Amino acid sequence: MGKEAARLGDLYKCEAHPPAPPLVLPVIASATVFINKIPALGIQPLPCGCQPIVKSTTVKIQGKFAVRKGDMLPAGTIQMGSPNVFIGD
Repeated sequence: MGKEAARLGDLYKCEAHPPAPPLVLPVIASATVFINKIPALGIQPLPCGCQPIVKSTTVKIQGKFAVRKGDMLPAGTIQMGSPNVFIGD
């Protein structure tokens, strides 16, 4: 089974950069790909400066590999994702 697709506004937690509470995913999102009416996210730098290091290896969103719930940042993980849209690798 795949992992829940990450979307604009979903949360991630970075333990290397303050603030410690979960942060909102970036405001740069797909303009044409939507998951449950919320813009989808391709891999990109996060507001804390981290770049995701675990991501989909087969699914791309506008040319960038998709990120999913549970994917790892250098010092944290994506905390939320779509409850019913999954990326299966």
